[in-house]
Amino acid sequence: MSDDSASFATSHNDDELLQDSPATDNSDMLLAEPRSPIFNFATSTLTLRAIDGQDIMLFHVHRVLLIDLDGGFKDIVLAADECEGDLSLWVDVPLSPTIVDILLHFAYSMPTPIIPSLFQWQDCYAAAKLFRVRNALNGLQAHFNAFINGDPLRAYAVATRFNLGKERDLAARQSLNVDLLSNLEQLKEFESMPSPRLIELLQMHMKRDAVVRDWAAQLSPTAPKCTTCSKAHWTEMYIVLLRAEVAKNIQISMEELFRMSLIVDAITQTGLERCVECNPAGEDKKINDGFNRYFSSLTKRIEELSVSQPTP
Repeated sequence: MSDDSASFATSHNDDELLQDSPATDNSDMLLAEPRSPIFNFATSTLTLRAIDGQDIMLFHVHRVLLIDLDGGFKDIVLAADECEGDLSLWVDVPLSPTIVDILLHFAYSMPTPIIPSLFQWQDCYAAAKLFRVRNALNGLQAHFNAFINGDPLRAYAVATRFNLGKERDLAARQSLNVDLLSNLEQLKEFESMPSPRLIELLQMHMKRDAVVRDWAAQLSPTAPKCTTCSKAHWTEMYIVLLRAEVAKNIQISMEELFRMSLIVDAITQTGLERCVECNPAGEDKKINDGFNRYFSSLTKRIEELSVSQPTP
């Protein structure tokens, strides 16, 4: 016992000591706070107290898993031990209860919880790195690809931040289908992007733009003019419209370039009243086949570009 503690004990009777002791106050405080419905083990030897503003939750867990088996949170628990001069019974963790819950799922090798967004994934991964929850780092990285299709540019920035090479390359390839320049200013993650990585991505998109421009210049109709009425096939007008879209915005996204309204406009502008030779049976299928042909031809060229020019 320290000199201060001895002095305090000799100046108070036992009832006063029990009432005024900081340890007792902490115990009462912990009893009043909400507990995790999952991490509330009767055999718990350590309580993690997750605190994020007014959001607080207690996690009754096992010291042996987090410390001796290096499941995570080791440094912060050992620091609390040193302050206590003994094995601490509870430790404040400056993270939201949601993040602590996810990390403990990984630490205990439980089924992976649902991580609804890339924003939450970032918070979880940063916390896993900070508190060295190795299972969480591996598990979160394995689930990263699920977020790439929905937001490839943000995924590229996040993968760059955490130096995830394969995930960064995949996000870069997926980003070739969106308009980079019109989205850059909307993503705060790009504000801290290292210049070499940003330049690398811009160069990939410049090469993609060149492919789109060259592809549009080489397009040809799927059928020549009708020999009976001399009317142009709808794909001839469709090519005109596609080239006009590329001329207006070379960074145009695939979704915008191949929007269905362009087909409708092309068919309408080539005329609905056509001879029998122009409207054979199965024309709807031919329209779909023609559309898929153009879409596939550009997609293939972009994929070949990205695979042949991977980011280092």
